[in-house]
Amino acid sequence: MRGIRKKELVTIGDLHTYLSNSNAQSQEADFLYKSRIVGVLQQNGWTYVSCTGCSKKLDKYGTSCVSPMSMSKSKK
Repeated sequence: MRGIRKKELVTIGDLHTYLSNSNAQSQEADFLYKSRIVGVLQQNGWTYVSCTGCSKKLDKYGTSCVSPMSMSKSKK
């Protein structure tokens, strides 16, 4: 990430609309957000894609999923 270019208060709906209206020519963008969990819908369960080696949640990078353990090893 190169740094914050514009700080703007938007809703999750605004971000969804922005991403839905983007086309393949759009530049890649990162969004940072602060949130608070107000409830968990238990009927949907709680799941995530995990590493078979360390059981940690995989991080998405582009079209790939990467284990946080492999990322920390590559930074050394």
